[in-house]
Amino acid sequence: MRVSKSLRGAAAASLAIVGALVLANPAPARADSSDTTPAGMVAYFAGQTACPTGWTEASYLQGRLALAVTDTANRPIGTDGQVGDAMTDQTPPTHTHDYKGAATLAAKDLPGTPCKCCNHGGAAAGSYAVHGPMDANDGQPPFFQILACERDSHTQSVADGYQLGTLAFFNSTSCPTNWIEAVDNTNAKINGYFLMPFYRPEEGQTGAVYGGAYGNLDQWEHHHDISTTISLTRIQYEKQLLATHCDSLTADGSHPVSGDTYYAWAGVPYTQLLLCERGPNGNAVNPPSGVPTDVVMSFSTYDCPSGWKASSTGTGRFFVGLPDGGAPDQAFGSDPLAAPGDTTSHTHGFKGSVDISEKEVEAASGTDSDDYGRHDTVSFSGTSSAHEFELPYMVTASCQPCVTDDSDPDCQ
Repeated sequence: MRVSKSLRGAAAASLAIVGALVLANPAPARADSSDTTPAGMVAYFAGQTACPTGWTEASYLQGRLALAVTDTANRPIGTDGQVGDAMTDQTPPTHTHDYKGAATLAAKDLPGTPCKCCNHGGAAAGSYAVHGPMDANDGQPPFFQILACERDSHTQSVADGYQLGTLAFFNSTSCPTNWIEAVDNTNAKINGYFLMPFYRPEEGQTGAVYGGAYGNLDQWEHHHDISTTISLTRIQYEKQLLATHCDSLTADGSHPVSGDTYYAWAGVPYTQLLLCERGPNGNAVNPPSGVPTDVVMSFSTYDCPSGWKASSTGTGRFFVGLPDGGAPDQAFGSDPLAAPGDTTSHTHGFKGSVDISEKEVEAASGTDSDDYGRHDTVSFSGTSSAHEFELPYMVTASCQPCVTDDSDPDCQ
């Protein structure tokens, strides 16, 4: 049996995300006949489409992430704490931006030729504004859709069976008996972070937070830079013998287009929920008593406690409550995060056209001069700069309860 290590803080702050091993033939999740889970706990059940007895599907998490908060006096939870439009089955949210910028055509002199006369074929030098819509984002955060359930109200006569180091969401404004408001690995209370489960993280990684915490009902806005080119075809002129020149033409070939986008947010929907951590519990048994056998919890310790085994369910992915009619245990979006601290980024494609003004010159078209740009409507396209999704998260170790005659080495 592996022993839990590195318990931190007064109650070893733990991270609770919940899920279970994928079942080949999903059946209702099983609950112990004396399920001692506190009322209002919100847990994830992997491989399931129906909640166990005594639990009800958390509709406020369907198609949404759970955002951990402890300041419930200033942050609404549950239905009142929702942001964004819920995802549908295996369909990550998308967003776009409008872009703005300019195509810049540098001046090139045409010696011996006055401007403003008869040949309209030349392109005028100068700055030309460009704008338009971007394509939808290319790239997504890593998601894992999984059934989310809430424990029903019940009379609880004995202490629950969860161990020190467990973290769990609650649809409540205060933590139940034996639980305290969750903290990170610096003992700062958690407000505005998602939970990120990892399979057997290294010692010292659990409880670490990455990214800037969301404020109440917050969302990070971002923008991208754009850079591409336009290409002008060639025009030449007959040489003139006048002691003058036209200095408002431009060269043929490539000219830069640059700018940026207006700000937008990534559109990841979530629901704020209270995050609590379990205080000391001296009643550790293997297998655990009073907890659903199909649930996966997260812990602040890098090793699972006695009676629990490491779980790879959804590792490196943000848990999304199973959308209505969705298939359970489906990974979608980008590849999972390989290690704590990793993040994902995205780009946008863009395209447009620019109408280059004509520049009149007195010289006729010919083959004697250098190459100049021809007046035309020119198309362009490109890909924006990359930008991280900036979803703030706290690292957790993912565990599930051992069962009777469990062959997993952690359960021996």
